[in-house]
Amino acid sequence: RRIWQPYGVTVDARDRLYVADPAARIVHVFDESRKRYGVLRGPKPGGFRFPLGVTTDDRGWVFVSDAERAEVLGFDRGGRIGRTITDSLLRPAGIVFHPANRLLYVVDVLLNQVRAYDSAGRRVLAFGTRGAGPGQFNSPTNIAVDGQGRLAVTDALNSRVQVFSPDGRFVAGFGRAG
Repeated sequence: RRIWQPYGVTVDARDRLYVADPAARIVHVFDESRKRYGVLRGPKPGGFRFPLGVTTDDRGWVFVSDAERAEVLGFDRGGRIGRTITDSLLRPAGIVFHPANRLLYVVDVLLNQVRAYDSAGRRVLAFGTRGAGPGQFNSPTNIAVDGQGRLAVTDALNSRVQVFSPDGRFVAGFGRAG
């Protein structure tokens, strides 16, 4: 299978590699141990419009942020859509599951915000506003959890990475334009 425009990537507990491909409007699933390839296509009709972020949780769910649909879709172990998060999202991009608090963190580029959701899809936390100060964003795009449980958020148009505690408190930042 040809990969057109890889963006988000994650590996699950069973070592399957997921690659969000917005140009192909799918998420590629590579299962090297079983020598299998599959895809996640999004809801019918039309499927994904612009899948960007992909992550998995500790129960085998796969979550995909679709920037143009302005939603996050949760796929169960059988590849069926079982959850949808809209929550007035404008352009969700990066997404990560935090194993310690079991929250799903979603970066919204246009809201300049990170939102966290529980396993039922309810928002339990939001942090960030537009700006250049600590804890503010100018088009944040991606997010990751480090080994200490902190969240690293790429703040694209401020040319930096900001680090936050799981409850959204600013911890540190680094990088600058130029």
